[in-house]
Amino acid sequence: MTSFVENPLKGFILKVVIIGLVLFFLGILFRYANKLELYHINYIVLLGLTLYTSVNILHVFYTILYVVSKNI
Repeated sequence: MTSFVENPLKGFILKVVIIGLVLFFLGILFRYANKLELYHINYIVLLGLTLYTSVNILHVFYTILYVVSKNI
């Protein structure tokens, strides 16, 4: 993971390109899915967004904790 943080190109690919590809394929799934499949896809997307949001909140919290601990 350190190589992704230190290399901006790898970080960009990880955070933008891969997520974009996943969203593109999800769009294709949404287009051709029936109602039951849409229910399951929506559940998976909601779970993924919840995990993603939780990780981002933890990153913000740890960043604030780091800044505060450096100032003490």
